[in-house]
Amino acid sequence: MKTCGNCAHWAENEDSKPFGFCGYVIHSNGDQYGYGHPSDDERAELERCKARVEDGSGYHACLITRMDFGCSEWEKDD
Repeated sequence: MKTCGNCAHWAENEDSKPFGFCGYVIHSNGDQYGYGHPSDDERAELERCKARVEDGSGYHACLITRMDFGCSEWEKDD
């Protein structure tokens, strides 16, 4: 099955089992992306991404899923 548990973008976290983190979804904070004056590289990254997580403080945000969650960006874990 194409689920997070066997996706190249997903990493299990020992501290929050059975949840893990998706590395595909980028962290976009207000100062760096879109609210201020993003660099050309930052703007290009935003235009390429299909999903992002945002945190108002700009400190940390991530997509946390269970192993059996799945999405259209699944890639084979080699």
